[in-house]
Amino acid sequence: MSLLPVAVVAALVGRQVLLYPFRWGRWRYAFDPEHADTRRELHKTRLRRRAVEGQRRRKIRQANNGVTAVGREGRKEAEALEEERKKLLRDVPGDERCRLGDLVLYEHALRLVIRPPEGKQSLPERVRRELPLQGLKAKAVLNSDRGSITVTWPKGRDSVEYPRPDKRDVTGFVKQINAAVLRDAEYRKDREQRAADIKVRLRELQAETAERKAEKERERDQLAVSLIPDRAKARKEWEAACRVWEGRAGRRPRWIWRW
Repeated sequence: MSLLPVAVVAALVGRQVLLYPFRWGRWRYAFDPEHADTRRELHKTRLRRRAVEGQRRRKIRQANNGVTAVGREGRKEAEALEEERKKLLRDVPGDERCRLGDLVLYEHALRLVIRPPEGKQSLPERVRRELPLQGLKAKAVLNSDRGSITVTWPKGRDSVEYPRPDKRDVTGFVKQINAAVLRDAEYRKDREQRAADIKVRLRELQAETAERKAEKERERDQLAVSLIPDRAKARKEWEAACRVWEGRAGRRPRWIWRW
């Protein structure tokens, strides 16, 4: 014999007892058709209260989502601005412009190879460095038979010299370096100004986001207050129906939100 019908009946009876509790000996109020109107009235007030509570929860949840959305949008825009600001301040070499021996000139950097002095066998044979053009200086040193390029950079006033047999190569390349340094200075000035403007915009955005979020929170709080009368009315009707039922069946119904 299948136990499924028995389980279904037991579940239905259990649900009926939970929804319409009764004192021992007054079971008819929960099951007898004679008291169907009493049960129906209790059921209607339960449904009305559930509808009001559900509507309130839904509206408050939507209002909270609005508050969260404002904060999320503000953070997303702020993160995009901050990433743009960092990108503007990031050192990049740019495209290659020209090269001469161990020197390679880029738009915003000079790549060079530093060789150790003679007799310093413990040092690496070649050290490759890429120097930003900011603060970098190049000088042509011309002798009677040959020339050389001296490159000096700000950190520690370090410098390195590159001899070249062709004087024209030396002077031409030094001019290229110094012209690139001037262009790089304008480039950096422009990017630093744009980065500063973004920083100002970030502060403005944070203030705007805080203001919009506060406005959404005020709207949510006003909504919660506006829903109080309907909720109070539904609860009052439910309490009245519960007192009627308790007076007849001997037990007070419990408020079960999902039933």
